[in-house]
Amino acid sequence: MIQLKEITKDNFQECIALDLYGDQWNYVATNIYSIAGAYVALTNKDFVPILYSIYHNDIMVGFIAMSYER
Repeated sequence: MIQLKEITKDNFQECIALDLYGDQWNYVATNIYSIAGAYVALTNKDFVPILYSIYHNDIMVGFIAMSYER
């Protein structure tokens, strides 16, 4: 089963340890960079970030970052 879970202190290290494969480096930022950017945007009130880790059968397999304007 696929699940989205919030990034917490309990899964943060696992999330930033996820790696990009092949030419994905050309298209998306690393998870740590995305999380840091979301924090800056939130503290500056630029937009509201929504960050989730993606799990498949209780194993973290990905990360998704979304946002909306205030």
